[in-house]
Amino acid sequence: FKEKRDIQKRVVFMIHGLFLFCCSTYDLNILRTSPTVQNSEFENFVMTISVAYFIYDIVILKMNNLLESSMLLHHVIASIGYYFCCCNNLCAYQAFMTMFCLECSNFPMHLRAILRYLGLRHSKLYEISEATFIGTYLWFRMVKYTTFVTGQFF
Repeated sequence: FKEKRDIQKRVVFMIHGLFLFCCSTYDLNILRTSPTVQNSEFENFVMTISVAYFIYDIVILKMNNLLESSMLLHHVIASIGYYFCCCNNLCAYQAFMTMFCLECSNFPMHLRAILRYLGLRHSKLYEISEATFIGTYLWFRMVKYTTFVTGQFF
């Protein structure tokens, strides 16, 4: 039962992460926002949806006894950040760059956990998802995001 709930939880996380990845990709590559301009309606809309999702997710996870302190902390910090961006109508570029860099590894991370629950630990799909997770995690979170943050402040 717990494994089934965890799989369901991870599928929802994957969908939300994929939504943020697609929106941030669109925003950064098609809309080509700048770090110095005010937020667009699209950016505020995406951040508002994310805050609503985080609130919903906290409630559902709590109701199902699946809420972990790390997830609560993640949801609260992200919500405060998005709230700040929307209220001040600034910093969406930074928020979307963060979304892009952090969500790149989200899908393969959850996929490999689901495959493990399904007993597919030794399958080719698991190996591909694990290699993709490690590669995207190292490149986007460690290299690209660090480069982005240090470029913003130094």
